[in-house]
Amino acid sequence: MFYYGEIEVGTPSQKFYTDFDTGSSVTWQACSSCTEGSCAQQTLDKFDCSGSSTCNTTTERFSVPYADRSEVSGRLFTDRLCLAGYCTKEPVPIGCADTMKGVFTRKLGGIFGLDIAGIPMSALHSIFKDKKNCPDPVFAFYLNTTLDNTQQSGGEITFCETDPEHYQGPISWVPVDAEVRDEAWFVTPEKIVVGQREFPGFSAVVDSGTTMMLLPEEILEELALRKLDDEYPCANATDFPVISLFMGAYEIRMTGADYSIQTSKPGYCSLGVSGSSGIQGINILGDVFMRKVYTVFDYGNRRIGVSPTQRPSRFKRKDSKDGSATHFNPIAQLCIKFAELLDDGAKSEFAGEALVYMIFLENQHGMAIVENMRAAFKETLNEDDWLEPATKEKILSMLEKLDFYLGAFYEAYSEEKLMAHYNKVT
Repeated sequence: MFYYGEIEVGTPSQKFYTDFDTGSSVTWQACSSCTEGSCAQQTLDKFDCSGSSTCNTTTERFSVPYADRSEVSGRLFTDRLCLAGYCTKEPVPIGCADTMKGVFTRKLGGIFGLDIAGIPMSALHSIFKDKKNCPDPVFAFYLNTTLDNTQQSGGEITFCETDPEHYQGPISWVPVDAEVRDEAWFVTPEKIVVGQREFPGFSAVVDSGTTMMLLPEEILEELALRKLDDEYPCANATDFPVISLFMGAYEIRMTGADYSIQTSKPGYCSLGVSGSSGIQGINILGDVFMRKVYTVFDYGNRRIGVSPTQRPSRFKRKDSKDGSATHFNPIAQLCIKFAELLDDGAKSEFAGEALVYMIFLENQHGMAIVENMRAAFKETLNEDDWLEPATKEKILSMLEKLDFYLGAFYEAYSEEKLMAHYNKVT
């Protein structure tokens, strides 16, 4: 599984799909001279330097081995590169791969390297130097298992800013491990809990170019899932242990469904967790992890930020314009009624949606996340001045009611009792 996007190289532009990879230092694209190995097996879009008036070849070669034993090599060239309408102001080094060994898909014929070591010589460095258009040297990932309510996976990568529509609560920062501060995006979670057993934190690279999570072998033993078939009914994942990673201010809870990967066979999944001993002992938090959090890579301050993802599309009303309907759990229904107390306006609407999603998280994933979200929301009320005093009072009143309903929910865990409490005060 890859999350890929489109870039443009050269003059006139040649368009390619690329994998934005925080675990790779080199940006490269399949070359028109590449005719063997994966190049021969797949119909890839290939870069033709002779077709670009701004392309300059060099005598320098590159070779990149990957953890899955695939490998590419070729010659470096320089050219302009465009990303979401922004074009570099100066030529940047790009690899032109003339040899590709391993698995590359029909669409994916290149890698956009985003690890720390590669940034000084990359297109991203050129973008970061343009302070007028890029005041903050950051990039951020939102990875989703579905896009626009279809069965496709999708997501978003932003450069020079974050996208508040895809996260809720403050971004909690974790420093890059000091010994690799200028080399790779390694961080150390405070701890990890599998089921009821707690393990100490471990250094791991947050790698958008790896599908799975690769964890220490003792954690894999605790999961006790090694004997699973390569494919299993996705419904079986509900019986798997919960994995909780504690990073910054957040507990990132991953159910069996979260760390299962849908296969091409309808209704069947494969395990998205494996041991790290086979990959040179390197622990990796890959896409399976990044789907659970909005992930911000702050190159300027050498840190990674996380915040719970926000997927507003899950909360469509039954009278939505497109006619679709999504079932609301009872707590989310209550919270919508609370949100209707808010004044009109974009900021107020966002606040209401944040509360709705906060309660959805509580219903699905336990108390810790909602407590973090509620505290963050109260902190926002204290710090931001965009709310009128009357609106602030309404929200504070709403939060008091929220405490009341959560108390009832914890006590009874019953829809009937919850609705009875609701009717009593409304």
